[in-house]
Amino acid sequence: MEKDAYDVIGDYKKYQSFYFNNYTDVSNTPDIKIIYKDIEDQITERELTILEIAQDVFTQGKRVVSNDLKIDYIHGGKEDWIHAYCHLRDAGRQFRLSRIHELIDLRTGEYIEKKDFKTFFKKLYESSAGFTSEILIKKFEDELMILNYIADLDDRFTAKEKSLIYDYLNEKCNKAITDDEKLFIDNLIGKNLSSQPKALKAVKKIKELNDDTALKLITAIENILSLTKKINPVVEAGAKMIMEKLK
Repeated sequence: MEKDAYDVIGDYKKYQSFYFNNYTDVSNTPDIKIIYKDIEDQITERELTILEIAQDVFTQGKRVVSNDLKIDYIHGGKEDWIHAYCHLRDAGRQFRLSRIHELIDLRTGEYIEKKDFKTFFKKLYESSAGFTSEILIKKFEDELMILNYIADLDDRFTAKEKSLIYDYLNEKCNKAITDDEKLFIDNLIGKNLSSQPKALKAVKKIKELNDDTALKLITAIENILSLTKKINPVVEAGAKMIMEKLK
């Protein structure tokens, strides 16, 4: 099998989507079929499952030189990129929208005109787990920041703690978070993104809501603490401080 430019230029992998290595439940039925011309002018037919849509994947602004190729793939201006699971390569890949020459929606059999590519991908993405999880993260960012901080106080983030956080989100959303949505949200929680200053800032914003969010958070924190028979003093002190400020 011929290699992609992605395989030849190692630096591509520095910028690959997080989901390439974590998306483990790809459907056997792809979303789309494309005719694609890569950076080496190699033309291939691909069947893809879309993971996310992004702009300016490569932003370092440097020239990449490999042993075999001297290619400046850092483009000027904004460019749309499709992050997808490629069924030809059986792996994650990135596709520049401007390099897609033909596009068929395999769900409907519709041939998409080139002028409609951007609109098509926008609608496709807005129906994806990636998009709905972005909405969830944005909507509950402060609560996630607080719960992430509490769960990570002992420098370990257990599956049971993560499960309790999803229970909290399920209740807040009034619906079950899907496995695909969890995959995307996992990129946020449990990644040491929270800190005491961020958690305290989130607490302040929660208090300004003047609803029952603070009380529900206190219950969620107590549930996290109940998972450990002997609570770490650092965890206990941190959790107590957050709960006091939420009251």
